[in-house]
Amino acid sequence: MLGREYSRERGALTAEEIAAVMVEARGGNPREMDNPDVVLGASVQEGVWVPSSVGQPVRLRMDAPDRGSGVQVPRSSMRVYPGVAAGVDVVAFTTADGAALLAVLRDPSTTVRFRCSLTLPDGLAAEPTPSGGLDVLHPRYGATAGRLYKPWANDSMFRPLPAEYIGDSTALTVQLDAANASYPIVVGMVYSAAPR
Repeated sequence: MLGREYSRERGALTAEEIAAVMVEARGGNPREMDNPDVVLGASVQEGVWVPSSVGQPVRLRMDAPDRGSGVQVPRSSMRVYPGVAAGVDVVAFTTADGAALLAVLRDPSTTVRFRCSLTLPDGLAAEPTPSGGLDVLHPRYGATAGRLYKPWANDSMFRPLPAEYIGDSTALTVQLDAANASYPIVVGMVYSAAPR
């Protein structure tokens, strides 16, 4: 279990290692892949610029104080932002059709609410989906240009935790129910330009 590995066998794992273990436990989804159409920013405030199916980029970012020690670049498809808030690291990586932002919460004193924002180019709008995510739409043509999937969260015992977006369609808060959770916890937000 991640909790046992985290606390006893290996000492403190890095945010990248914790995120990798959690993604593997989720069946490898989301899968990190090189994507030259995605731009990963130098901070969580810059966020990521992801493509849409209509060719206009969408910006997804976390509104964190970013007290961290800069950005780490393990490879071209990943950025790690350590210490963006007390006990919180963020891992961002590209996928085949978008990007993922994973917040790693290290202990119970960390926040269980994250503000994030979606910046849309002119002509696109965001609407909630029945599943709890957001569709990026081109209202004039009625086409779905991208999708921000419902947030997910798992604790170190790989148990899913309730997570949801609250707020309006571009200024969102990810709210997490971490009662009785085992730390560290990983909270994931995934954007796709080619919704499945």
